[in-house]
Amino acid sequence: MLYLVPLNATDVQPDEQQVKHRQQQPHALGRDRLHSSNLTTEVGSVVLAIATAPLIGFANGVVSNVTVSNLVLEDTRGSAVAAMSCVDCTFLRLEARRIGLEGITLDPHSTGSRVVQSHLYDLGVSGVSLAGGKMGNLTAGNQRASNCHVHDWGWWSKVYTAGVSLRGVANTIENCELHDGPHLAIVVGGNNHLITRTDIHNVVLTFADMGAVYMNLGLSPFERGSAVVENYFHDFGQQHDLTVAVYPDNASMNVTIAKNVFFNLGKLNHSSSVRAIMGNGYSYVNVTNNFFFDCRGVMVQSMFFNSWAAPKFPEYMQTWRDQFDAVNKSGRLPLFYDAYPELEAFWTEDRKEPRSSSFTKNMVWNPTLPRMTSQPLGYEVESGNMSDVHAADQWLPDQLPSWQWRLKDKNFSVPANEVKIPGWQPIAFDKIGLNTSVGPSL
Repeated sequence: MLYLVPLNATDVQPDEQQVKHRQQQPHALGRDRLHSSNLTTEVGSVVLAIATAPLIGFANGVVSNVTVSNLVLEDTRGSAVAAMSCVDCTFLRLEARRIGLEGITLDPHSTGSRVVQSHLYDLGVSGVSLAGGKMGNLTAGNQRASNCHVHDWGWWSKVYTAGVSLRGVANTIENCELHDGPHLAIVVGGNNHLITRTDIHNVVLTFADMGAVYMNLGLSPFERGSAVVENYFHDFGQQHDLTVAVYPDNASMNVTIAKNVFFNLGKLNHSSSVRAIMGNGYSYVNVTNNFFFDCRGVMVQSMFFNSWAAPKFPEYMQTWRDQFDAVNKSGRLPLFYDAYPELEAFWTEDRKEPRSSSFTKNMVWNPTLPRMTSQPLGYEVESGNMSDVHAADQWLPDQLPSWQWRLKDKNFSVPANEVKIPGWQPIAFDKIGLNTSVGPSL
């Protein structure tokens, strides 16, 4: 792998405006610069990376209470950090750049560890991976990515490589900023994860039929219980159709989507299938207390087993039976019934056309970008009935609200007494995103 380093030291870490607006430009530090026709003016030095092992690795036994901080990790064919069996370890103020594979990985055997105030960019594969916890008995991993800035990942492996990935049980992404990725920003597998107060924009830049937050868990009915709360999704969906902010796909189950701001998703006369929330055959997806502002599409529940996915339904049913049998034989079914009471009704509910999801207390406003005509109520159901989704207490202003002046500065902290929804809970918009500096403080 050949890395080409710019002449100016200030180019090594672009300023925020350069980073946010260069998604259509060649990567300043990545592989694309190899295609330059004039290397003598574009390149200050050439770095040939031969290392394939992680720059920092923890292995061969449990490591506990270790802090790694204030380091710049760069120029490798491998990963920056691979943390195996780390207990209560902290990775603080790291900068990982020009990395051939993953940025920072916390494996399933690591618990209580965290990545904090770190800056990861120009990554060949993914950014931060959190995989702690045991799904078999719902033991929490308690791993966290806090105040991390991750961008420009996936220049080598572009598909299903995330800015941050969540696996295992009860891991958290909080106060991060994720942007400029070719595919998804966050991939979710496992149970009880939390994505909160994170700023996500300019993602799904290269491919269609993908979400900024994506989960494909329908074939694993015991993987459920995650929440997407008080995040800011904005400024994408202009490049491709079928771009979604939160995408519980293929019969995924039991997801809470609450107190988020969705802004400027889609484009007039283009991207007609861009939605803030979309999924195929999902159940127990609770969408509440969100602000949808200038979104071409708001929410879609597609009953895909009634249409194009009908031939797949027997396969799903058999997989579900096999998984329930396995969990029952292991004696763990009461554990899951206690954690997720709705599972007890799994076999009595209509699995082809689930009627357990809701769309309540949401504010939908389109002052400049009209919604699709199929969404007069802010949501729609494909190949099913509108009554399949429990909907109540929406507010779709038909004129400029009294607080519209706030939105000129993208200030979405609208006071509760100015929202015509009973029981509306204010969104702490000023607390979303990075709230401190990131990278080494040398």
